[in-house]
Amino acid sequence: MTRPETLDLVDLLAHLDALRSTSDASAADIASFLTDQGVQLRALADDAQARNGLLDAVIDSLGAERGFIVQGSESDGRVTWEVLSGRNFEHEDILNPGDKVITRLLDQCRDRAAGFFTADLEQEAIFDTLRRERQPRTRSVLIAPFPDPNVSLYVDHRFQPLALEDIDLATFAWFFALLVSTEASAEWERIHRGLLAELQAARQNARTPASPRNIEVVTPFAPNGDNRGIPGDFNDIIGRHPDILEILELISKVAPTQAPILINGESGTGKELVASAVHKNSRRSTAAFVTENCAALAENLLEAELFGTMKGAYTGAHQDRPGLFEQAHGGTLFLDEIGDTTPGLQKKLLRVLQEGTIRRLGGQEPIAVDVRILSATNKDLLAEVQAGRFREDLFYRLNVINLLLPP
Repeated sequence: MTRPETLDLVDLLAHLDALRSTSDASAADIASFLTDQGVQLRALADDAQARNGLLDAVIDSLGAERGFIVQGSESDGRVTWEVLSGRNFEHEDILNPGDKVITRLLDQCRDRAAGFFTADLEQEAIFDTLRRERQPRTRSVLIAPFPDPNVSLYVDHRFQPLALEDIDLATFAWFFALLVSTEASAEWERIHRGLLAELQAARQNARTPASPRNIEVVTPFAPNGDNRGIPGDFNDIIGRHPDILEILELISKVAPTQAPILINGESGTGKELVASAVHKNSRRSTAAFVTENCAALAENLLEAELFGTMKGAYTGAHQDRPGLFEQAHGGTLFLDEIGDTTPGLQKKLLRVLQEGTIRRLGGQEPIAVDVRILSATNKDLLAEVQAGRFREDLFYRLNVINLLLPP
């Protein structure tokens, strides 16, 4: 019976499904296949290419933002975690991956001999502890132990739940069965049965958007009938220079995600056009695209514009007025010249990104907002952070994806 030669999740799942549906496939055939594949996967510690292929496939399957394979080592009663591989949704290596995983959760899984899944980490009892310990921030996390209890698969998304409704969880469980070998214990099988049950329950209760890989991208054509071979709506951006084509290709990749994007470029390079193109090619394209120039208003006026006001908040406020965050609910808010904001406003913006709520000027009740933030600047924000003029935590929240425009 033919076995796949490469570590490709789609191929492996298809092969497993074929084995399961073939009437003449014996238990020995399936056991042999699983054992052989398990041997390959247990060698991940020595095979970076195989690790990366595994992570890329899992990230795509779950609509995740990042994936890691981590290995723990114990010394003097203390466990130290090493990231063997870290990959992002663009199939690229992650810089300093050890700083991105929540080691407290890994310790908990190891101590309890259990997997872990949450669609919203802030709703978990452990969240306050993680915040006090200044552990990395994220929203949705899946940790699945390998047969070796010191090695785990760690997948997360910082801004939205994992896309559980887009996968066949029973088939995904068969993927984990690829790790099963004659050395895998009944305890390990119990862990994954429990983890699968959690995922199934979460999928029933989740209202998650479709995974980016399943989005149908409409490809309109430019007026001259040539869309430059790049999927998406880029009719507002003209030019064929390789630098422009590179930006359009990158927009085509990142627009369907929910991640915040920071656009860097000199004045006049078309930062708002790029932001508009991101919105048009995103899942939010049918909702509002709202823009504001942060350098055009004083702090108090900009705060009122962004967050809205309640009747009586100031002289002349005769009625409640929603701000730009509320107007952009379900859509995209583009903040131009974000580098010119004051420390006070930066603090308020950070709170919105962390909590997903705003308070109108003069109001007490939090208002939930679902907004994707795109921002732009002609400044070197990292230099501004180092100079103490821009908050570091806000910078990393905004700069999840960076687009550098050519001059």
